[in-house]
Amino acid sequence: MSYTHIGVKSGYSLMDSTINIDALVDKVSSQGASAVGLADLGSVSAWLTFYNACKNEGITPLLGVEVPLVSAGESYPVIMIAESEHGVGNILEITSYHHMKGNVILEEIQDLGEDVTAIWRTRETPVAQAVMEGREREVLSAYDSFRAVFPSMYIGVMATEYRQEQMLHGYLKQWERKNGIKCTAISDVRFLQEEDRETYEVLRAMKAGAPFEKGDSPLTITSLHNPSETESFFGDWPEVIENNEKIVSRAQVELQLSRSLLPSYPLKDQTSDEYLRKLCEEALNERYRGHNEEASERLDHELEVISSRQFSDYFLIVWDFVTFAKNSGIKVGPGRGSSAGSIVAYLLDITTVDPLEHGLLFERFLNPERQSMPDIDIDFSDHRRDEVITYVREKYGSDHVAQICTFGTFAARSTIREVGKALSVEEGDIAYILKQFPSDRSMGLQQIVKRSETLKSFIRSSEQMKRLFRIGSKIEGLPRHVSTHAAGVVISDHSLRRYTGMMDHDGPALLTQMAMGDVESLGLVKMDFLGLRNLSFLENVEKNIQKYKDSSFSIEAIPAEDEKTFEQLAKGRTNGIFQLESKGMRKVLRQLKPERFGDIVAVNALYRPGPMDFIPDYIERKHGTTQVTYPHKKVEPILRETYGVLVYQEQIMKIVQIVAGYSLGEADLFRRAVSKKQEEVITQQESRFLKGAGERGFEEGVAKELFSWIVRFSNYGFNKSHAVAYSFISYRLAFIKTHYPEYFLAELLNSATGDKEKIADYIREAKQGGLAVKPPYMNEAFPQSSVRGGSIVLGFMLIKGIGYKVGQSIVQERENGRFTNFFDFAMRCASFLDRNAIEVLVKAGSFDRLHSNRASLLASIEQALDQSELFREFQGDTGFLAEWSGQLVEKDPLPSLKRLNLEKEVLGTILSAHPLEEARKSLQKRGVDSLYAATRRKSGQISTAGVVDKIREIRTKRGEKMAFLTLSDEKDEMEAVVFPEVYRDCSAWLEEEMIVVSQGKIQDRKGERQLQVQKIRQMEEVREIFIKTAQEQYWETLGSAKSVAEDFPGEHDILLYVEDEQKAYKMPEGYRVSLGENVQQRFRQKFGDTRVAVRKKWK
Repeated sequence: MSYTHIGVKSGYSLMDSTINIDALVDKVSSQGASAVGLADLGSVSAWLTFYNACKNEGITPLLGVEVPLVSAGESYPVIMIAESEHGVGNILEITSYHHMKGNVILEEIQDLGEDVTAIWRTRETPVAQAVMEGREREVLSAYDSFRAVFPSMYIGVMATEYRQEQMLHGYLKQWERKNGIKCTAISDVRFLQEEDRETYEVLRAMKAGAPFEKGDSPLTITSLHNPSETESFFGDWPEVIENNEKIVSRAQVELQLSRSLLPSYPLKDQTSDEYLRKLCEEALNERYRGHNEEASERLDHELEVISSRQFSDYFLIVWDFVTFAKNSGIKVGPGRGSSAGSIVAYLLDITTVDPLEHGLLFERFLNPERQSMPDIDIDFSDHRRDEVITYVREKYGSDHVAQICTFGTFAARSTIREVGKALSVEEGDIAYILKQFPSDRSMGLQQIVKRSETLKSFIRSSEQMKRLFRIGSKIEGLPRHVSTHAAGVVISDHSLRRYTGMMDHDGPALLTQMAMGDVESLGLVKMDFLGLRNLSFLENVEKNIQKYKDSSFSIEAIPAEDEKTFEQLAKGRTNGIFQLESKGMRKVLRQLKPERFGDIVAVNALYRPGPMDFIPDYIERKHGTTQVTYPHKKVEPILRETYGVLVYQEQIMKIVQIVAGYSLGEADLFRRAVSKKQEEVITQQESRFLKGAGERGFEEGVAKELFSWIVRFSNYGFNKSHAVAYSFISYRLAFIKTHYPEYFLAELLNSATGDKEKIADYIREAKQGGLAVKPPYMNEAFPQSSVRGGSIVLGFMLIKGIGYKVGQSIVQERENGRFTNFFDFAMRCASFLDRNAIEVLVKAGSFDRLHSNRASLLASIEQALDQSELFREFQGDTGFLAEWSGQLVEKDPLPSLKRLNLEKEVLGTILSAHPLEEARKSLQKRGVDSLYAATRRKSGQISTAGVVDKIREIRTKRGEKMAFLTLSDEKDEMEAVVFPEVYRDCSAWLEEEMIVVSQGKIQDRKGERQLQVQKIRQMEEVREIFIKTAQEQYWETLGSAKSVAEDFPGEHDILLYVEDEQKAYKMPEGYRVSLGENVQQRFRQKFGDTRVAVRKKWK
């Protein structure tokens, strides 16, 4: 007799087992066992991995699951094991019920017990007590109710000294021999070695969010001990081992893998091949007006391949949901991946890239020489992707459409953080450990420790650290939660409940229990429904342009070659443009100076590690500074578009076809083979290539050179179909930015909500481009940024602490009438706004059109809220409220820099008139440049003024402090470096949000202009009050001014301007005055409005 472990739990019993599938199978093999049974808790997610691993080792896999089944209102934990592929489907269906309904009622699965072995985990069943007390009839009644559903029904017993388990065995042994019930030995294995029990207990503590306690797991949970221990334990009860063997003998399941389970498109009167041809031929006449022999031949070729592989239904299904999306106004990408190389996809409007125009190849997408499934990935605007999945689900049925699950696993950082918490490791120690981790998050704990002497030393320092990393290394990589694949959707003619199992989740379709690789290995077809933010961006911009600027505008009607767009690209003005906005790419564009769409495609293909090295050569050849050469005249037509540089995979395929006579399908296989750089494969291909080249008249030496050249560049080539499709998105965005910059930047601001740096960058760009950017004014703004009268009006959502809901509530209240003043706003909006929300609105400048003194507004918030509470019952009576509107608290206006800093605090940038903008003329007179002018200086000393946005202090190798500064002014931003000898003198007073004048020289650092600071000083804002007088009235004016200054002492100078002399005299320092509105009013009352002025200046 031989016992097999039945009831093993893997890591897919989430956070309830430490067992890795491969390690499990290795351990079973080392024990010499011939079978093992997996039964995860409610999950079949590990089935295929387990099945394949067992088959590879010659071990019989028992595909099982443990699910609670409800009978007579009580829940029984039951292990179910498949006896056939039909039994597999039944179990999958039962687990689907479990996930979607919660309770699986025994009577509701009457038809699903066939070919399924069911085993009670007896000690945990409701009849456990009845067994211990010998209540035979009660137990047999429950057992019979399960046997009515599962003909192969067993009562499970375990080999353990645990008293409560032992108490079950005596009566069960009697009843089995007397009444014919069947008992079997089972296990509850959740770790491989007994020494892993501690790791398992830590994992359970992590799941519970509680501190680890040693010995917290029941003794019935065991390691994968040697089967002989169970056999000897049941020496006087051999029937349970015999039944265990019988279960194994019946569970000889052979899964059908890699079969084709392609879905079919619903049609009535014609086949899918006929309907696909009909759609394509109708579109052919529209897309290629008149007779186009090349297009017709290409269509016939593709349809022949598609039909022979029985893929017509697949194309029709994709065509159908893409058509739905476009008819529903949902933006669909021009294409993605190699599918853009298919004329069938183009004619069906699945892609909008003409493969003939761009020289794209069908065989790169669907190779007749290679058995592979079609793979058409579709991009949709990200906020409407779920609508398309919902359409597909409703068309084919909720059991036939599912999103694909994926599993989050414990990575190195999360492992140390969570294991450390369970082990009560000090937070400071955890922080120190994580600080030693590299930025490369793909590295595992063992790699990280191996590379860090600091970590090795720290781990050796205490037993607790050794324990942390010992346990952590065993938990790292285990699944921790189920999530949804970003794009994968599976469609099937068959109920997916019986193929992958299903789960409910918060999404437009159900979720498979199996991950993507397993779903595909079953023969099911995965389709990627991707949400692309840039398509949502285009969709929103198009709607706004149509609504407010040009009703005839259409993204699809954008001209293919627009000169102004290429001019902007050549200047590197690509901020916010898909795939072209990085600093490196902008630099390349400025050097390349693209003049045609093909240049954008090429640079998108080349701008990657490896091929990037060929960009200078491409640019020099394009501009004629390097001669364009070709490895052979016969390949010139193929390489001419890229100036002799091998850029695309399709070029390799065409060259191999022309030179060596390969079919395009064979050429694709050649490309795949040589790009792997396997010596044996390359040798085989070289022989075939040289033979074909010789037959086509190429000398052997020339053919060898061509082969070596192809091999050298083979893994650099990029998929041209994908590059062309995505370059269309880049180009369209660039066109809109060129011709509708205000709409582009407004939407760009919306896409950057919450990212202060990007918001500041985009607003700075708008100002540099001469666009007006207005604050989120209370009577003009909407939740999102918008364009009104040619100006960008920021949205309420860009204000820190104001979300869409609050912004929309303000807009809805405004529909009842514009806000007349601050108190009117507070009374009408206090029901959904608190003090903090009103405060950030004030700081953002939202009330500036109603009252410009933000200091008074901030001081009046409490008063406004108190008044809104007092007059709440009169809220609908606007006349009464207007009459009783309060008065703002008198306050001096905020100093300019304080006002701007508060504005930046809530908006991330400055919108008000920048103090440097006001001082620009006087600064220029003193030789102080703007940042923009400073960066354009070729050489020599410069002096410039800017706000210190950021200070990053570091130490040199000698231990001296120095700093990198980020400076900004009204239009630009620049980095500056302050070396130790200068930083010593300024570090004590230099702070962020301070305006400074810096002198130094401009230098290049990593391709960017940087100021090396040699002198630096602070700029201060001063305000002075001027009183105009005549010579004979001087003393009288002086006396009156002194009187006001004594009543309102402050820190601002008073100057008397004597008209006769055209001179200004400053009053003594003892007669400085405050400058609140009441003070200014007093001066104007005394001397007249036209004879008093306040001047701001920076010194």
